Amino acid sequence: MIDPLVDDDARGLIADLTARGETVATAESLTAGLLAATLAGVPGASLVLRGGLVTYTVETKITLAGVPRDLLDDVGPVAAPTAVALAEGAATVASPPGASA
Repeated sequence: MIDPLVDDDARGLIADLTARGETVATAESLTAGLLAATLAGVPGASLVLRGGLVTYTVETKITLAGVPRDLLDDVGPVAAPTAVALAEGAATVASPPGASA
């Protein structure tokens, strides 16, 4: 079956990460897991896709990704500093045991 979400960009990312021995984790809000689903549809993605967080609400940004409440109060849920904190949270949560994020 052909996954309708998968495109050449997703295939290329999985191939590049595999070749470099790197992994990826996602932190999504508005997209509600679409990026992780797209990557997971690529054959071989399980070698590099560590997982993903869907943090659609402010509360899940705090509890799942560890985004500081004061940051969200200051800049809101849709802001560059929030995106950075989400990415850092996903890296921390999805890192293999003993690895640094």
